[in-house]
Amino acid sequence: MSAVAITDYFSIDGYKKVIEFKKKGRLEKIDLILPNIEFRLDRAIDTSKGKRRLNYHVIFSNAVTPEQIEEHFLQDLKFAWKGDPQRTELSLSIRQENLSLLGARLKKEHASFNDGRSDFEIGCTCATVSPSRIKDVLTAKELIFKGKYLIVLPEEHLSLLDWDGQDHLTRKLLLQGCGAIFSGNANTIRWAAGLKSASKDEFIAEFKSLKPCVHGSDAHTIVGIGKPAENKFCWIKSELTFEGLRQILYEPEDRVYIGEKPAVLKNDYQVIESVIVSGAPDWFGNVTVPLNEDLVSIIGPRGSGKSALAEVIAFAGGAGLFRATAGLEDTFLYKAARKSAANPNPVVGATVTLTWRNGEPDAVLLPTNLRSAGAEEKVKYLPQKFVEWLCAPENTQELETEIEKVIYERNKSTGRLQASNFQELRRAAGQATEAKRERLVRTIKALNQSIADASARLVLKPQKELELKRRQGQLVLLLKTPPSLPTENSDELKKLV
Repeated sequence: MSAVAITDYFSIDGYKKVIEFKKKGRLEKIDLILPNIEFRLDRAIDTSKGKRRLNYHVIFSNAVTPEQIEEHFLQDLKFAWKGDPQRTELSLSIRQENLSLLGARLKKEHASFNDGRSDFEIGCTCATVSPSRIKDVLTAKELIFKGKYLIVLPEEHLSLLDWDGQDHLTRKLLLQGCGAIFSGNANTIRWAAGLKSASKDEFIAEFKSLKPCVHGSDAHTIVGIGKPAENKFCWIKSELTFEGLRQILYEPEDRVYIGEKPAVLKNDYQVIESVIVSGAPDWFGNVTVPLNEDLVSIIGPRGSGKSALAEVIAFAGGAGLFRATAGLEDTFLYKAARKSAANPNPVVGATVTLTWRNGEPDAVLLPTNLRSAGAEEKVKYLPQKFVEWLCAPENTQELETEIEKVIYERNKSTGRLQASNFQELRRAAGQATEAKRERLVRTIKALNQSIADASARLVLKPQKELELKRRQGQLVLLLKTPPSLPTENSDELKKLV
């Protein structure tokens, strides 16, 4: 267990005590300690044990000081102290002394509360706040709190809010307003990750974000810490910081696993468990070096053997560099294999043994020509100089080619669409998209032509309107003074009429 959130109702007293213990050298195995404040909301629901309040958690970054949380958050939150028929209810700030005053008063007014609990406990049991007020305070103090808190909604009792009844909006608003959910339920985990919706976008449209599920021991005793029910441990893949925790908001599926131990997603024959180099005492100690199944960083000063270890693993794994006929001059093994006055005992003849997790060892002899004789390339090796060359501005095309190789190789054979390389895969995968693009291009061209025709007609409109007015004026004049009949040949014209 590397991280804990110390939970208290309406306070961070427990968190402050644990931090003091940590400063004194205790809790050596705990690397991250966060304050988690639990609130009782002003919404009660019916349960088999009677009325229960919904709870609400705000987990703060350890970069926020206890003083900032108390002075700029808790003291700005109010709980109802006393009602009045003629005025709004009197409210008090969430401070330990105020909650104790509430508890003391309620114990005097209601005998059932005199059950041995302290005034503060009774006050915390009965005081409530609204989720909107919590959000208002955090938003108003964003210079202090922005990006440094996480609102988590417990699943417990939430399902008792009727999704098909009057509680629908209440439940939806609570879900929309939280960043994560406290739940170890597999169905809830899938639902909150958007996996039960038609699409993740549809889930996000309704609930504003995907909701990672986290789970803790919810311990109320020392012996219960780190012992969650049903061994539902919470595994989070991130650096041990609050910012690392927040990353689960964006990648809930990839970052969080709840269970006894995360499933191993790698094939045993692809995982190197250890490496040992024997027969070269001047270069390597005859010591087995264990490797973990995930990222391994080889750290050390210049000349401490980082490249040496990486290269012997690459050689034994049949990396392409050691299957070629050139390009080895800058490698450690090339220099170590050449006998000279400075190197009387070259590394040639040593045996490099890789042990894979499936139990099969690969024992490979280092020959003079440093050519790997392995049947297949089990290890992909990119030397530092190759990476530097690849990342140079003038080698953009080569970098793209390497990236394309990785993309193609990462696709399972079923997802390669019978393509033999990335270019074929891109063409096959893009056929439907290309056809759609061509249809859109044709539609856009037709629309552009329609717009051009309409624009041409609009340009002529003022001229046509002037011509119309001129013609209309001529018509009016003609109607007012019709042309007279000529006097010549009048007799013939009368006959025609």
